[in-house]
Amino acid sequence: AAAAAEADGGGGGGGVMEWQALDWNAPALGFYERLGAEVWPAENFRLRREGFRAAAGELGAAAFQGVAGDAPDGALPALSAAAAAVTAALAQRGAGAPRVRLAGREDAAPLLELAQAHGGVGATLEALQAELGGDSSGPRGGDDGLLNVFLMEQEDSGGALGLLAAVGVGRLYSTWTGTLVYLEFIAPSADARSVLLSAAAAAAWRLGAGRIQWHVEGGDEGFLAWSRDRAQQLGEWVNLRLSGEAFRRVAGT
Repeated sequence: AAAAAEADGGGGGGGVMEWQALDWNAPALGFYERLGAEVWPAENFRLRREGFRAAAGELGAAAFQGVAGDAPDGALPALSAAAAAVTAALAQRGAGAPRVRLAGREDAAPLLELAQAHGGVGATLEALQAELGGDSSGPRGGDDGLLNVFLMEQEDSGGALGLLAAVGVGRLYSTWTGTLVYLEFIAPSADARSVLLSAAAAAAWRLGAGRIQWHVEGGDEGFLAWSRDRAQQLGEWVNLRLSGEAFRRVAGT
């Protein structure tokens, strides 16, 4: 797995792997410690499929409009449809309402700036551009296994669009529950997180995902309280990270 992550990252030994283990599984935790993995503090949250609509909150009815039961759509159609539905619902707030859309290659610089302003990020501009690819009318991602990001924008008093928040949407696979969606929020306000969760939940439903997961780092009490109101906190899971020399050793590079 480490060798594959190294290859995906373009080589050079700078890869990182993250995963989770149950806190009572002492043999597994001991093994990971011997590999050189570090425990990083974060609280994990899980939202099961039956809770997707409720999690979409006030935008739920509109966000799920036109969803055809459990039949999964392709990734990009599902993401685009979810963004359009949430934007239409937001428009009911009146003039100047925010909108949600998928990020494209040209959004890499403002997205990186937003991430750096709210906790920092290890990605470079070039790497982010390569992962996003395409443009906002036809972003790569989803079906290509690359990065998908929902952006939340709003016009300022001069009519220029400004980036308020974002959420990375990772389509993963669990051997326990099948397709799942993993979220990484760059959203400083509860309203922004709620809007982006609505889009992500609608997309996850269209994709046939069994659950949505995300984590909260740094003891952000506002984010933690918001998450506890919407999802199950997974207190028994430990977060592990393999990087640096330990990663290179395991990857054989």
